[in-house]
This record gives sequence, C-alpha cells and structure tokens, in this order.
Amino acid sequence: PIAGGLMLSAPLSVMSSRAGLGRWFRSSGWFVIPEEVAPPVELAATARYHLETPLVASFADVVIDPAINALACAAGRTRESRNPVALAAATAAAHDPSRLSEAQKNALLDNAVLLARVHQQAWSSPATLALWENSKAVPA
Repeated sequence: PIAGGLMLSAPLSVMSSRAGLGRWFRSSGWFVIPEEVAPPVELAATARYHLETPLVASFADVVIDPAINALACAAGRTRESRNPVALAAATAAAHDPSRLSEAQKNALLDNAVLLARVHQQAWSSPATLALWENSKAVPA
C-alpha cells in the first residue's frame, strides 16, 4: 500500500492539476459545493449589484467633475505635501494632462490639497479645461 501510493502520487497530482479536467468535473457536477450549484440569495444579489454598478470614473473625471473631485479630496491627505512627484504632477497637469504618468496620477489622488488646486486650475482656463476634456477621450 505504501509503495502504490508513492508510485501513483505523481501521476495523480499531474492529472488533477489539469484545468480541462477540472472544468469537466465541474460541468459534470463533481467536486462542487452547494453554493456553486444553487447560489444563495445574498451571493446572487451581490453579483447582480456588481453588474449594475456604473464604471469607475477616469482620472480626468476626478479632476473635472466637482462632485467626484470633492469625494477624491475627502479621501486624500489634507496636509501640504513636499512629495516631488505630486508637485511635478500638479505643475504638469496644468499644461498637458495626457503626459501624467500613473505614479503622478496616484500622487495627486493621494494629496487633496494639490488635487483641489489642479481642479481649480482646470476650471480657471477654458484652454486647460479643453485639455482635460480631451484627455477623457484618450484611453489610459
């Protein structure tokens, strides 16, 4: 019995790790839990709510839309920062928002003071607002 188990352990491990075999077992109803066969009401409702949830706003929406900007500013840090990435991002945002890197966007999102300043700069100039509106159309 010991030698047989040792000899069969490797082939059984290789066969049971195959995704196709696992999909076949699942479609046949083998090795599934009751929640997979008939999901509880709570799980079905959660899945439905997830599908009905609107898409997350883009970074340009966070800067331009006053309501989304207020929420993002409330979630960010409210003290003045000396983070060079955030400071450079705030400066760059006023000139060409499409050139902001992901690190710069994250630094701005984390800094409520600079994010509010970029929002104010975007709305203070029609040309800058147009740049932000155009950056919404460009996929990140």
